[in-house]
Amino acid sequence: MWYFTQMLPVPGSLPAFMRGACALLFAAVMWLSPARPADAVTVARLYEATVPLAERSEHGQDEALKEAMRQVLVRVTGQRNAAYEPTLAPLVSDARRYVQQFRVVGTNQFFAGFDGAKVERLIVEAGQPVWGQERPGTLIWLEPVDGAGRPIVDGRALSTLRIAVERTAALRGLPVIWPTGARSLDSTASTGATSEKLRALADEYAADAVLLGRASSSPTGSWRVRWTLFYGGERSEWSGPPEEGPHGAADAFAGAFAAGTTQGDTAVMISVSGVDSLRAYAQVTDYLESLTLIRTLAVEELSGDIVVYRAEVRGEASRLARAIDLGNRLEPAQSATDPALTASLSYRFRP
Repeated sequence: MWYFTQMLPVPGSLPAFMRGACALLFAAVMWLSPARPADAVTVARLYEATVPLAERSEHGQDEALKEAMRQVLVRVTGQRNAAYEPTLAPLVSDARRYVQQFRVVGTNQFFAGFDGAKVERLIVEAGQPVWGQERPGTLIWLEPVDGAGRPIVDGRALSTLRIAVERTAALRGLPVIWPTGARSLDSTASTGATSEKLRALADEYAADAVLLGRASSSPTGSWRVRWTLFYGGERSEWSGPPEEGPHGAADAFAGAFAAGTTQGDTAVMISVSGVDSLRAYAQVTDYLESLTLIRTLAVEELSGDIVVYRAEVRGEASRLARAIDLGNRLEPAQSATDPALTASLSYRFRP
């Protein structure tokens, strides 16, 4: 897990809206303020997995531990092929060495929880990325269009479509949200939906992203889905079985947010305007701290409604800029310069 530091300025240096506030009051505001819409989801138990148990012997448990570690590596690195990445093979073969708890569940299931700090350190030493706990909550809008008049897949459906999507989302550590009720979305459910409609849909369900699926069934009963991911104003499309929906979304998110290890840390100054209240200050700070690419974060300066942060970033400033842009929390300032040249980023807070 990455750790973040925050240096609060002394009261005398605060702008008018914060003058006289102390650290205790600030902490209380952060605790009591209602969560903003479309808040990123904290995914717990990234280092735990439940897998089939073929036999109750020591050999059977060893094999189950290895499979559990494979699932953990996929979830934590954000790489769908991490289970068979050669540089991570020692973690799989020595899975028992890193286990903290395990037990048989029912008659043929095996639960294992691993030491997250040790596993993460070895992932980093192996040169692989780490995708943190804060991940985009993704609304799944999955609509069968096979002419059978089936309703959209909602939070109550027990269909093969939903089961396939949820199983893969759990494997990748992707938090998903299902619509309530089986209403149709008409044109918004199509891949030609406007960004405004999709953003409104995400806001309705307090989601960060929308994953649209239009599913067609074959005579054999299998499904093929045309998937469209909308996130932070960007749109991408692909086709495949139901499982490819959450796989594709997780690939996209991990590519933007997972912290790589091929480069050292970079000092980046982040200026955010429009921060005109304690609540806005808490929201901006909380959002930046949620980004895995940011190792440490400190307040450098406060002036009027502008907060300047100093961040230690894993990799280049341009990579952090892309992650922030995708997050749809901060909009680039008109005067922003190329981060690759200046190692500084300028944004305006988007409430």
